[in-house]
Amino acid sequence: MLVIAHRGYHAKFIENTPAAFEAAVVPGVDGIETDVRISRDESIVLIH
Repeated sequence: MLVIAHRGYHAKFIENTPAAFEAAVVPGVDGIETDVRISRDESIVLIH
């Protein structure tokens, strides 16, 4: 079974932020999940 941190560790940090993703990298977690979009002004946005 895979354990995926949905939007990072969003119970403690603001979801989809570098801090949430870094905190989710712990033993027992196999990966993170988010959606990547490009806005009209061509900025990269993580959202789900």
